Amino acid sequence: MTMATSFSSLDEERFKSFHWRAIVTTGLGVFCDGYDLSSIGIVLPLVLGSFGIAKMGGLEAAMLAASALVGAAVGALIFGLLGQNGRKRFYGLDVLLMGVMAVAQAFAPDLTWLIAIRFVLGIGIGADYVLSPTIMAEHANRADRGRSIGVGFAVMWPLGAFVAGLLNLLLAGLGVSHDLQWRLVLAAGAIPAFSVLYLRRAMPETARYLARLAADPGAAVDVIRQISGQTVRAPRPTAAPSARSSPPMRG
Repeated sequence: MTMATSFSSLDEERFKSFHWRAIVTTGLGVFCDGYDLSSIGIVLPLVLGSFGIAKMGGLEAAMLAASALVGAAVGALIFGLLGQNGRKRFYGLDVLLMGVMAVAQAFAPDLTWLIAIRFVLGIGIGADYVLSPTIMAEHANRADRGRSIGVGFAVMWPLGAFVAGLLNLLLAGLGVSHDLQWRLVLAAGAIPAFSVLYLRRAMPETARYLARLAADPGAAVDVIRQISGQTVRAPRPTAAPSARSSPPMRG
C-alpha cells in the first residue's frame, strides 16, 4: 500500500468526535491569540494612566502595544524550526507560556516589566500561529479541512477579541478601579489558555509527520488506527535526499 493510499483513510474519514476535539483544542489557543493581542489596545489608556503616562502617542505606548507582536514574530520563527522535530512535542508549551504570562501581567510593577512580559507572551502566540494550523490541517479530513480551519481560526480569533472588549465593558460597568480593571482584563487571557493545556498534551502526533519526517511508519499506522479505526500497512517513508541515487557521471 502506498503512502497516499495509507493516508486516504484519514482524508476520506467522516467528520467525527476526534475532529471536533481538534477544532476545540486548536481553536481555544487561537481564541487566546485574539484575546491577548486585542486586549492591550482596549485597556491601553488605563495602563498608561495607571503608570502616570499621559501621552498616548509616545514611545512607551508604542512599545507596549507592539511588544507582543514582536514576540509573536520571534516565536513563529523559533517554533517553526522546532516544529520540524515534532508537532506534539511542543504543543501545549505555547498555551502554557501564554497562560503564565497572562497572569504575570496583573502583577507588573511598572511599564518596563509589562512590556517584557508581553514580549514573552507574544512568543507563545507566535508558537501557536505555526503549530495549530499545521496540526489542524494534518489531522483534518479532506471534505471538512477548509471548514475546520475556518472555524478554528477565522471565527475564534475575532471571538477572543470580542470577549476582551466585553469583559472590559463589564468591569467598567461594575465600577472597578482603572488600575484593577486593566490588570483583570489582561490576566483573564489565562483562563482559556490553561483550559486547553491538557487537551493539547493529549492530542496525538500527526500521522503525516511520523511517516514523512520522523521516519516512523509504525507509529503513523497507530495514529491512523486511533483516528479512523482502520488498520493500514505502514506507509513508505519519504526517501532522504542522501539516499537517492546520484545521476551517472559524465566523462
